[in-house]
Amino acid sequence: AGINCPQKNLEIKKIRDNLQSEDRHFLEESLTDKETQLKKKKDQILEMVEVLNYLEEKNNELEQVVKDQDTKLLQERVKSRLGEETIAAKDKEILAMAEEMNRLEAVLRARENELLELKGVHMDDETF
Repeated sequence: AGINCPQKNLEIKKIRDNLQSEDRHFLEESLTDKETQLKKKKDQILEMVEVLNYLEEKNNELEQVVKDQDTKLLQERVKSRLGEETIAAKDKEILAMAEEMNRLEAVLRARENELLELKGVHMDDETF
């Protein structure tokens, strides 16, 4: 029976070594899988960061375009308003000139009437 015990112990040791080897192999595989998964996740995160940076860049470009458009619209409105003010000022000028012309024509008629009266001929507005 004594010879049997060391042989059994040797078999038990071999089985234990095999199990430890298999466990180690399983753990290593499991770790490798985990590392691979982590690397994939890391790559996905880096890709997402790239996409987010790209989107942020495009968003900034769009915001700039919108700002530029707003600025252009504002400038056009200012030009338009200035144009309207200029037109209104010119209209007032023209109106003032027309009024001045009417006043001068009235003065001219009055002077001509005075001259004609001095000559002895009286003319009313219809004759003029």
